[in-house]
Amino acid sequence: MSKNAVDAPRRNYFMMNPHDVVIVGFDTKDGKEHYLYDERIHLPVDPDMVANIRAYGVLKGVRGIKDGDRVLIVDGRRRTLACRLAWDLAVKAGEEPPRLPVDMMRGTEVFTFGVSRAGNNFTVAESPLQRAENAQRMLAMGSSPEQVAVTFGVKKAQIDEWVSLLGLATPIQKAINAGEVSPSAGAKLAKLSKDEQVQQLAQLREQGVKPTTRAVANKVRTSKGKSASRTPLERIAATTKVLLELQKSATIPPAVLDKLSKALHGKALADVAKGDGK
Repeated sequence: MSKNAVDAPRRNYFMMNPHDVVIVGFDTKDGKEHYLYDERIHLPVDPDMVANIRAYGVLKGVRGIKDGDRVLIVDGRRRTLACRLAWDLAVKAGEEPPRLPVDMMRGTEVFTFGVSRAGNNFTVAESPLQRAENAQRMLAMGSSPEQVAVTFGVKKAQIDEWVSLLGLATPIQKAINAGEVSPSAGAKLAKLSKDEQVQQLAQLREQGVKPTTRAVANKVRTSKGKSASRTPLERIAATTKVLLELQKSATIPPAVLDKLSKALHGKALADVAKGDGK
């Protein structure tokens, strides 16, 4: 380490109990009138973030400001909330709880408000292939898929999907990084040989079909001699046709027919309501 690095200014973090700091609007009755209020505090806390903090601690410190005897969180509200849950779980399990690294700052309300909003403006997300390569590197170093999932804040199935992308043909990988093909659609193509992957994507492009996960999955199915899966709307249409024929024949009592209709349409209608009906 160079002398200049040793002489560089240092920032001191206070390693605090996350329950001892104050999140405006969450721990107080303040609303939008307070310059440190952020409505995102009311969103559910990500359980994967909690697991990550419990395993590694809070890797990126939060920023706070003194307000009398209180420490108000300026930047890092979501990390603070996740740290609180990780703290409680660790205490319950008899483990050392993760402390919250708080960088104390000073400034006017205008400056502090700017800091509270600027933190996430210039973050650059990893590409899907970069994530996959990093996950594979952890696995190669001896980490279990479960440990890798905690590290990246996702479910184990997501790690399996990411790693499968590394076996894709180069044109497919480029399409994923360009945003044309989603990682989940790429994972479906990974079940084919590289030549077949390129061929199936080319066919979708020629047909003017967007390479969605469903479209790619159906191409994979048909390439293996299987029938394409139907969309929820197609299932509704097919079952409605059958029910209308049964109604005309009058072989089933209306009450039974009504229950049958709800049972057959239930999942498809739920999928449509979630936006998965196309």
